[in-house]
Amino acid sequence: MANFIVTVIFIGIILKQWSYIRTIKVPVKKSIAEIALFTLGIFAFVLLTIYSTKEYIHYLIGVFGVVAFILIWIKLGITDTGVITNARGKKVFLWSEIKNVEISRKDFVKVVYFNKLGAKIFEQKYEIKKHEQIVSLLQKNNIKIRNT
Repeated sequence: MANFIVTVIFIGIILKQWSYIRTIKVPVKKSIAEIALFTLGIFAFVLLTIYSTKEYIHYLIGVFGVVAFILIWIKLGITDTGVITNARGKKVFLWSEIKNVEISRKDFVKVVYFNKLGAKIFEQKYEIKKHEQIVSLLQKNNIKIRNT
């Protein structure tokens, strides 16, 4: 019974993360270090699954766990309704919750988001080629932009 419940929970998590991914207009840029750590985490999760399984359902739960882990990692980015992040225990910050942003350009575009009180909420990095699209989405949603 517990295996069934865990499987259903993972399916729910996967479906929710997939719904977030489908709405992303500008995905977050992943650094080489993030990719390496993420790959190491998947490898560890697979090893843990292989060496601790007792039944075939445990392999299925392990596969669902890896898929959920991957989807949670790639769901970050900008959507039409707001920004998807894992910051502060909140998944989606709507445009109505964001007052302004600071944008800086280097090898990537770094966007720092601020709330209505002017406090920093979080920051995300995007591909440099997505700069125009980011600015367009921010302007469309009446977000004040400061370039640094």
